[in-house]
Amino acid sequence: MKVKTVWHLNITSLISAFIFFICIRITYLNVGIKLTFMLKTVSIIILVSLFIFKRKKPENILVISGWYVIILGSTLLNQRNIFNAADILSSSYLICLYLSYFDNSTKNKLRILETWTFLLFVLCVADGISILLYPNGMPTNSYFKLTWFLGYKTARLAYILPLAVLISYLSYLKKRCLNITAVAVILLCTVICFRVQATAAGVAMLLFLILNLLMEFLHRKRDIREWIYKILNYKILCIGYGFLFFFVTIIQTNPFIQYIIQNILNKSDTLSYRTGIWAACLNRFFDNPLLGCGYLTNAEYTIITNYPLGTSAHSFILSILVTTGIVGLVYYIFMLRYFLFRHEKSYEYHEAVALFGLLCILIVGITSSAMVFSVFSGFIYILIDLKYSDEFLIKR
Repeated sequence: MKVKTVWHLNITSLISAFIFFICIRITYLNVGIKLTFMLKTVSIIILVSLFIFKRKKPENILVISGWYVIILGSTLLNQRNIFNAADILSSSYLICLYLSYFDNSTKNKLRILETWTFLLFVLCVADGISILLYPNGMPTNSYFKLTWFLGYKTARLAYILPLAVLISYLSYLKKRCLNITAVAVILLCTVICFRVQATAAGVAMLLFLILNLLMEFLHRKRDIREWIYKILNYKILCIGYGFLFFFVTIIQTNPFIQYIIQNILNKSDTLSYRTGIWAACLNRFFDNPLLGCGYLTNAEYTIITNYPLGTSAHSFILSILVTTGIVGLVYYIFMLRYFLFRHEKSYEYHEAVALFGLLCILIVGITSSAMVFSVFSGFIYILIDLKYSDEFLIKR
């Protein structure tokens, strides 16, 4: 029996690694978009078939599926390139499907998360080495010169933040504490972000570390799970983030914010032309405010913004509005409520870690779109929602 169990877990790790490598999008590891898209499509079909065959109807996957259906639907209605949208979305959707399929097996879930944590760490180390070897950026044909193994500046957050979340999540899940390894990895991720001038990403990673250390310190003295829920429930997140979004978009007319940007963060008052990009994207949103204009490629964004570096909306909310309109934004808020609501009015500590990761995604999203349609964009919600056997939780 023991031999069979070990073999089963090894197979799970191998499949997890396979899923990981066909989903990630790293230029220097590119093995062909058409090939990986075909592999992802076949994998999704197999998993969906298994869900149907075993009569599994997980609500979390149905909710996530609704979000992707809205994006693809808007893309089709606006007669845009459906292949580009399907290729990007299939990565995050497959990650969610695969993890959700093992929802009833604590051992398999742990094996998957451990495998992905290790692979993300390898990518992070490779990125760090590339920065040491090429201080001014790796050779590239891209317009973006500050590019290393994991991409241009904030783009690396798509892999670095999930690594920080996973290693902290597993630490709390297994030992109910934040171990020194997790702290060291988060610090490494933070240093990398600041080194490549990804200021917003660096601030988010630093905040993630502070929140984890604060939770570690406080929960040793008393149970603070209900406190965390009261402070970071979906209502406060939505209202607070909406206010912050509005506050930042009027940056050009706010002297206090201009002072912080220019003198503390050493940025221009237009946030590297972001205010111009936001204005152009808002105009594009008003062309079809209800359903948006569908998924846009980097090239299409540069046409809209009339700026070579304007390859995205550089805003989490604007990306959603431009892509799916008001319908998409309302659904995204519904999705937040679904995954963050708890009848018991309390988060487990490992769930709180995943929630901190989501908070960092939203903070970076004030000036960046790097995480909106990233590989692990849907994964963070599934991670918050994962359940583990009572037997495992008691043995910790």
